[in-house]
Amino acid sequence: MTQITSIQDYIDEYDKATVLYDGECPVCSNVVKYAQLNSIWQVRLVDARKNPECKKQLAELEIDLNETFVVISEGSIYIGSLGLDYLITKSSNRLLKRILPNFITKKMYPYLVFFRKILLFLMKRTKI
Repeated sequence: MTQITSIQDYIDEYDKATVLYDGECPVCSNVVKYAQLNSIWQVRLVDARKNPECKKQLAELEIDLNETFVVISEGSIYIGSLGLDYLITKSSNRLLKRILPNFITKKMYPYLVFFRKILLFLMKRTKI
């Protein structure tokens, strides 16, 4: 197995999806672990707090992981609601696919981000 050292390495790997997320956020952690368990793809979880190089490279692309999370798969980067929608479409859970179509995830994503910020504040967690 090759060692991943950059965002481009994740993009170049077509055999699995990579989710970059905040490992100290309980909502983020549970969502991505659920996605990993119910995915028809292999899902690699990358805690951005433990991988400062990827965080730096995302910042260079003007992607702030305090405001969103990132899914990298099939040579593309999916950000925010698009990433959430991508995980849902790759899920083996048919009910989840029916109750959370793209237009609903797009509408609810800003509320999830807001809830995450409040939760991290209450838990006294710092930004990534």
